[in-house]
Amino acid sequence: MMSHFLLLPLIFIFNVGHAGSTAAPSPTIEVQKSIESKNISDFNAAIKKLKSVNEVLNEKNETALMLAARGEFSRGMLALLKNGADPLLENSDHKNSILISLESALCSESAMMIKNLSDKATNEQLTAMAQKSVSVNCPDAIKALSKKTDLKKIRDASGENLLMSSVEAGSPDLVKLLLKLGFSAQEKSEKTGDTAIERAKKLGYRTVLKTLEKK
Repeated sequence: MMSHFLLLPLIFIFNVGHAGSTAAPSPTIEVQKSIESKNISDFNAAIKKLKSVNEVLNEKNETALMLAARGEFSRGMLALLKNGADPLLENSDHKNSILISLESALCSESAMMIKNLSDKATNEQLTAMAQKSVSVNCPDAIKALSKKTDLKKIRDASGENLLMSSVEAGSPDLVKLLLKLGFSAQEKSEKTGDTAIERAKKLGYRTVLKTLEKK
């Protein structure tokens, strides 16, 4: 009886100590929460706990820059880029931070990253960025890309160039920019044989047509 009585306080103390202990949140969770709250102080604190600014944080092979781009957290993106985050690293879906940023409609941030790209960007990456910039109507990104690659050589899966894609998207701003960059409104589509002007007429895009005919 005495031995059982003596064990009870020890068991009680052990259980209280065990229940009171809590594990610290992982850096990934802290980064994600600070992105959701758009709290730059918490974000910077969470980033400091990472092994590297380019550390992979989830099963999709995404970095903090990718998460910030997806969360439309511009201040966080800028902080990461200043600290050496690589915008060309790709996740398991083969998307880099610039493509994710464009998908999030962060045109100015995407253009800024493109302007500061190193020469290690591949033609495949630049082509994907250009096509995505057209699909989300981002002239700033296209202008930045014009300094990095020959946009006139880019074709989509069906053989259309960026001007024809911009006409299809109904974007007069992109059409105007591409004409300034040397695209021809009279060049025939490799797919259908019509010109950008003829395509705009078929689609009934009057503003785009006026832009093409001014050139």
